[in-house]
Amino acid sequence: MEVATGKDGDRYTPLTRDSGKNEKHSDDDPSKPVSTAQFQEKTWNPIIAILSYMASSAGTSCFQKLAITAFKRPLLLLAVQTMFGVFFLANYGIFYKRIHLGGFRDFLRYSPVSICFTGKVVFSMVAYDYCTLGTYVVISSTCPLFSLPIEAVFFKENKFKVTPHTVGSILVIVCGVGMYGLKQSKLGGQVVGIVAVILKTLISVVFQTRQRYLMVEDPVDISDLGMMVYNSLICLIG
Repeated sequence: MEVATGKDGDRYTPLTRDSGKNEKHSDDDPSKPVSTAQFQEKTWNPIIAILSYMASSAGTSCFQKLAITAFKRPLLLLAVQTMFGVFFLANYGIFYKRIHLGGFRDFLRYSPVSICFTGKVVFSMVAYDYCTLGTYVVISSTCPLFSLPIEAVFFKENKFKVTPHTVGSILVIVCGVGMYGLKQSKLGGQVVGIVAVILKTLISVVFQTRQRYLMVEDPVDISDLGMMVYNSLICLIG
């Protein structure tokens, strides 16, 4: 077995016949191999998280629309769902002890985010009731048009980098929304729903960007599950 040495003769990486074939190297120092766990964390974990979010978001939209169509009381349905969420989170936190709510100052800093969450879900339920699922999804997809510039301007430590691929994807969103609007002849009957989904989209941008800011830029001493608890409680109270 050969041993690689650095500039000062330090021994740091054993080399075998197959080394380099399956090793992934870090961006900071290409000479140092990245472990399987690090490679998974940087590559597969984000992909799995994004795909899981897409699947859950699509499923939520479809089943929420079906539930509202059958139940006919969107805000009452929201209250029932929120109560179930609070009950589940409370039991999960008691059993696993993984919910950290932070101090009163952390709550004050985070509470505007929870208020935005409440507005987002309320307008979302109204939008589901008064417009088609297609219209809801298309208008909601415009969130990146607002959130990406905000992240690029106001975030420092985790600044979003604008690339040609990003600009191209945003242009695709704009073209898709325009094509949908031109081909729909029944949008006039969805005015209330469209106004609701536009307000929901704008509030969602504030909610998501501010929550991310408090998670990565100026963190509050609240865990992810703790944020979910605050969102659900304030939504239930509202």
